[in-house]
Amino acid sequence: MEVQFKDINLKRKYDSLSQTMRSMESTIVAYSGGVDSTLVAAVAHENLGHKAVIVTANSASLAPSEFNELLKIARQSNFNHRVIYTKEVQTSQYKENTPQRCYFCKEELYTELKKLASDEDIPWIANGTNVDDLGDFRPGLKAAKDFMIRSPLVEADINKNE
Repeated sequence: MEVQFKDINLKRKYDSLSQTMRSMESTIVAYSGGVDSTLVAAVAHENLGHKAVIVTANSASLAPSEFNELLKIARQSNFNHRVIYTKEVQTSQYKENTPQRCYFCKEELYTELKKLASDEDIPWIANGTNVDDLGDFRPGLKAAKDFMIRSPLVEADINKNE
């Protein structure tokens, strides 16, 4: 499917995002069902087909209605979608509810995604972090860095509004 753009700069960024996804050859996309991870999942699927493994972590921290909605989107998009189960809510670090809890949530997610990537010989894991996220206090970004998770939207210089 050809995407049409009125803004040439936006087209360049989209082309850069597509090229980034193709360069990965195969990848796992951490898919929350939000706008950003949905875009990354869609572009990965478009460029890599079944070699883009779109993965959602289901846990007690994800509302059932949100989970059902993202399942619907994944089915409609024909993603190679999988669900894993994480237990971040059972850890003491998460239960303490400090400002760092997002780090521990992402640490649990990325640990499980790394296991899946290793089991299936998939070299990359990507998330939906965008350029605007970099200026916020986001402990989960440190977890992404610690686990060498790629952020294709950042690599393509795409912000939330784009």
